[in-house]
Amino acid sequence: MPPPQDGNVYLPFADLVRLEKVDDRTFQSTAMPFAPGGPVGQRRAYGGHVYMQAAWAACQTVAEGFLLHNVTGNFLLPGSVTTKFTYRVYVIRDGRSYATRIVNVTQAQGKGICFTCTCLFKVPETSPLDAQEKVDLWSKYEDVLGGNKPSDFEECPGMDVPWYWRRRRETGLNDAFPGLTARKVDMQRYNESRHPLDRRQLILYRTLGNLPNDPNMHLCAHLYASDRNSLYIVANHLDIGDPLKAHEVAVVAKSAAATVAAASASASAPATPGSPVPDPVRPAAGLSAGPSPSAASISAEPAGRDEKDTKVM
Repeated sequence: MPPPQDGNVYLPFADLVRLEKVDDRTFQSTAMPFAPGGPVGQRRAYGGHVYMQAAWAACQTVAEGFLLHNVTGNFLLPGSVTTKFTYRVYVIRDGRSYATRIVNVTQAQGKGICFTCTCLFKVPETSPLDAQEKVDLWSKYEDVLGGNKPSDFEECPGMDVPWYWRRRRETGLNDAFPGLTARKVDMQRYNESRHPLDRRQLILYRTLGNLPNDPNMHLCAHLYASDRNSLYIVANHLDIGDPLKAHEVAVVAKSAAATVAAASASASAPATPGSPVPDPVRPAAGLSAGPSPSAASISAEPAGRDEKDTKVM
């Protein structure tokens, strides 16, 4: 069966990430990307799609045993939701323990690079040091999680802003999200008395369909999840999400990030750092605890919409 031509469909992650090989260093996407907001959005590709798939393209060029360690990328042009992405991988270095790749992503010929990233890989190693803080989210957020199962929470909205919530209540419509099933926890009880810098958003997610036993594909699934509604969390935590329309989101979110930085500088007490998440039971399932100004998933730490710097530990 050919891949669907509309990216807003429930598609198994293994089908979403699949690449068509052009040559040893060039690959093309096969599935269309998600478009936040669907018909009421800007019809631009979900950034997490190209971010994740660029890393997956780089994974195709390293020797067995090398795992994603760090991905740093920049979005240069908006992505079209009707044109395939082409991923060109450049081999920078192959060492015994580390490997480095640069991936440039294009769509229409002559339109230039829409995304570029550097991917670092390393072989696993043992160490007496463990920098991952152990946090029991089910205990820490017991007031909002209670005894609920992930399926008890609503599916994440296609655009996580109040006007979209109202539209969803009135019409019952929500954008189908490919690759993952993601559930948003109602954090109002936890956030209402807290400073915007101390507010959190929990998202419970897992992949759609089964994944092969490939650690890099599981890591790419976490990269893909890390961008889920991340900009809207900024606006919601600052209580300015309601005025946002689709065409205003990027501009206002960047302004909101600047507001957060200013508030942080003037706060009498430092902001609570983001709480890392313990290893999930299943490699490609997880809990996302997103502090302002962006969501964090496992050890992925997005650094804003235009630039992403993610370490995979």
